[in-house]
Amino acid sequence: MSETELVRDAARRLSEVRTRPLLVLTAQLLPPTVRMVREVLPRHGRHLDLVLRSPGGCVCCAYVVARELRRRFERVEVFVPLATKSAATLIALAADELVLGDLGELGPLDAQSDNLGTDSDPDRSCLKLSEALALLKGYAGDACEELARSLTQNGIRGDDAYRAATEFAGKICQPLYGQLTPQALGESMRNNQVGVAYADRILRRYRPELYAQNGPKIIERLAWEYPTHRFVIDREELEEMGVPARAPTAAEALPLEELANALAGLPDDAVFIEVIAAPMPAAEATVAANESGAQRPRALAA
Repeated sequence: MSETELVRDAARRLSEVRTRPLLVLTAQLLPPTVRMVREVLPRHGRHLDLVLRSPGGCVCCAYVVARELRRRFERVEVFVPLATKSAATLIALAADELVLGDLGELGPLDAQSDNLGTDSDPDRSCLKLSEALALLKGYAGDACEELARSLTQNGIRGDDAYRAATEFAGKICQPLYGQLTPQALGESMRNNQVGVAYADRILRRYRPELYAQNGPKIIERLAWEYPTHRFVIDREELEEMGVPARAPTAAEALPLEELANALAGLPDDAVFIEVIAAPMPAAEATVAANESGAQRPRALAA
């Protein structure tokens, strides 16, 4: 059985446990990804489960995917079996219920820049420049205070000591400050604000109760308060943050673990976007048939 067949097989078992259609989305979030998601989704439905695995990508694309899910379905529940990072975290925030497997994790929302990072350091967080500025500011202040204190202890008047200390600190820090251009700093701050703006809209529109309770603090923490873009945000971290997330139930645990193993077997750059349709319970099938005017329910997707 191929890797993709293993994914389909495990997804089908989870869909049968949940008795509802399930979208498996594993891909980097780019414009083609948005088109593929729109193509496989039905126009509307009552419930959808989403199994999400993505390294992130375009934050605008993540917002559009989240919006499409919430426009088309009355209730969306997101399952995270493995790492789902960066912009993909936005999609998870739009869920009515969030389920993280034992290896499931989200990531911070700080934007990434192609102008930062190296092959040995793939973390290209836009927070690096603002953190560097804050570090330099603290270093300059500490150097100035320490030198002024030393000069006054050696008999130099306070005003003269602080003037000399300020000039000295400025000279030693100027070459470092010169490497941080206003344009680069402005772009980094603006890029991060894009993720903040989308997260604010997602929580306000699709999770209004959560937004009212703690929305701005959740967004601030996700966007600004993690030391690395690769930081692991697991169920415990989400609970501390105030974002509801649960472990899989006993019935969900095994198929979700099998699905995690199957997804882990796909290449890192794999694109797998499919809807798995579970058999409808008789009562729901009757309702669906009446609403569509059909004699029998139609499968959502193969």
